[in-house]
Amino acid sequence: LAKANINVDMILQSIGRSETKDISFTIPRDACNDALKALEDNKERLGNPEISHNDKVAKVSIVGAGMMSNPGVAARMFECFYNSNINIKMISTSEIRVTVLIDEKEVERAMNAAHEIFGLDEA
Repeated sequence: LAKANINVDMILQSIGRSETKDISFTIPRDACNDALKALEDNKERLGNPEISHNDKVAKVSIVGAGMMSNPGVAARMFECFYNSNINIKMISTSEIRVTVLIDEKEVERAMNAAHEIFGLDEA
C-alpha cells in the first residue's frame, strides 16, 4: 500500500481463523480502488488472504489534552454509543484522542450522543 502511495490510518490485528491473523485498516475513501488493486496484485505473496472491504463507515473522535488526567473519558464515549445502540467496529487511541469506526449511517446519532454525554450540546 505504501508503494501505491496509499496512506493507512487505523490498523487492527486480531486472531483469525486456522492460526492466521486478521488485519483491518482504514484508508481514505478515494483510495479504495487503488488499495484493492494493490492487495489483489500482491495476494499470492501475502499468502492468498481473503480480502474484503466496507466503504460505508465513518470515524468519530473525541480529542483533548485533558483525557490524560481524567480517567473514564473513553468509557463514557463507549457507554453513550452502547446506550444509543451504535456498534463500534474499530477503536484507536492515543493519550489525547479516542477514535472509533462506525457505520456511516450512524454518524449523526453518534455525534449527538457524544455531544450530550460530554455537555457540548449546552451552548
